[in-house]
Amino acid sequence: MGILLAILTGFSWVVTGAAVGLVERHGRPNAAPAPFSFLLKVAVFESVVWIFSGILLLYNALDRLQAAGLAAIASPIMVASCLVGFVIYGAIALRERPNRHQWLGLLCSLGGIALLAVT
Repeated sequence: MGILLAILTGFSWVVTGAAVGLVERHGRPNAAPAPFSFLLKVAVFESVVWIFSGILLLYNALDRLQAAGLAAIASPIMVASCLVGFVIYGAIALRERPNRHQWLGLLCSLGGIALLAVT
């Protein structure tokens, strides 16, 4: 599955690169860059990050969990990790102050991850 995903993502990079080239080549000479071209570059960067994190982190973790017979806990751990990471990102990067419900959710998520890891 990982190889198929890598091939499809590589194909999307080729298509995206061709579209960016067409948009930039056929634009007006003195005009500002097209916003479409910027969005395509963002999409390419996002897919590069996504495919490398998937191949290097996610699929290796799923293979190891499967070998240990614990593949069923992969989804709850990923969801809880996402919630915890988003609260931490909001607190550090966005300087948001989490309210008591968010702290309670963070603690419950961390507790759930800990309980799944112990069992």
